[in-house]
Amino acid sequence: MLTGLLVSKDFSLIAHRGLPSEFPENSLPGIQAALEAGAQFVELDIQFTHDGVPVLYHDENMERLSGINRSILDLESNELKKFSVGLADGQMQQKTSAEIPRLEELVALISNWPQRYFFLELKRHSVERYGAEFCVKEILKIIQPIASSCIPISFEHEALIAFRNNGDLPIGWVIREWNKQQHEIADELDPEYLFCNYKRLPENIDELWQGNWNWVLYSIDDIKTLKKYRALGFRFIETNKLRLLNEK
Repeated sequence: MLTGLLVSKDFSLIAHRGLPSEFPENSLPGIQAALEAGAQFVELDIQFTHDGVPVLYHDENMERLSGINRSILDLESNELKKFSVGLADGQMQQKTSAEIPRLEELVALISNWPQRYFFLELKRHSVERYGAEFCVKEILKIIQPIASSCIPISFEHEALIAFRNNGDLPIGWVIREWNKQQHEIADELDPEYLFCNYKRLPENIDELWQGNWNWVLYSIDDIKTLKKYRALGFRFIETNKLRLLNEK
């Protein structure tokens, strides 16, 4: 049995960026659809525009999602409506495109969904450009009305330290590699959630790092792998195929 302080003793699927196989990732329609499909947890990404406005977007370069070779960090917030986000396979048809949402728009949506939880991942490029302290304070200011539904996460441990220093929200750290240095950072941060690519886990489950965190595995999209890790005791699994796996 894995140790950890669980939000629920039940198994939970986490909707990775909404429903990215059906809707543009991190889009409000995709998030809404994930919630309607029964997601109790949704994971989303935060980047910052040139004028310091947090938006829901994964990549630093907009080519993959918006079809333009430009950094979203160089985009002014008043330019957002000029661009859309499409499905990650490059399809930019009208039916599969959506606006790039600001974080404040997510707050309005979350307000209509009590007892749902949102992992908000602050991305590396924004932290490097604007600094962890600025990014964290802006995010906390905007999510204040729905903060009890939010769990900040990041690969950047300095950002998580800033979240700890500026509030009392639970945090999640996303580890880059399975090694001693990352293990030491995990022990130092002592996050409520520890995210790991399931392919990086040790073959021997007894070598799993022990702590008061909840393990979150990403991204598992097939039922065979899902059943394997559920049987091993993992209770939080992130997926791009929430609707499919919920039906199994």
